[in-house]
Amino acid sequence: MEINSHYLELLPVPEANPPEAKQTYAEHLSAAVISSHPHSLDRGEIEKLYPAGEEAALEKLKEFVISKLMKYDRIRDSPQEHNAFLSPYLSNGILSFRQCVAAARAANKNKILVGNEGVRAFIKEIAWKVREGFYIIWGRVALTLRF
Repeated sequence: MEINSHYLELLPVPEANPPEAKQTYAEHLSAAVISSHPHSLDRGEIEKLYPAGEEAALEKLKEFVISKLMKYDRIRDSPQEHNAFLSPYLSNGILSFRQCVAAARAANKNKILVGNEGVRAFIKEIAWKVREGFYIIWGRVALTLRF
């Protein structure tokens, strides 16, 4: 990653969707959350944990960087502590893996494989998830998703 770090550079922000897009895809955007998980949350609980939109996703990323990133190597195996609450935003394309790596690099003086161990662990985990093409979404494993 250090050698080819230019692959991690952020791309320009895409243009906004046309105003008619929301109406055109209304039936898909209002679908109920379906879960067979025995501990599933209802839609209201999910919306509280994962507010919709890019601003909310960026705020979750910022909160993670401030409060948990630097100790990620020590807390990543603790379900109570490590959850960054980023998976739904990543799986739906609201946040990109490059944005997460860019935020981690910025917190680590623009380094990827040296510096803070928590940052290194997070970046390695992000890279592994991209390579393997899966991550956990609400307690289920989603395989073969490539982003």
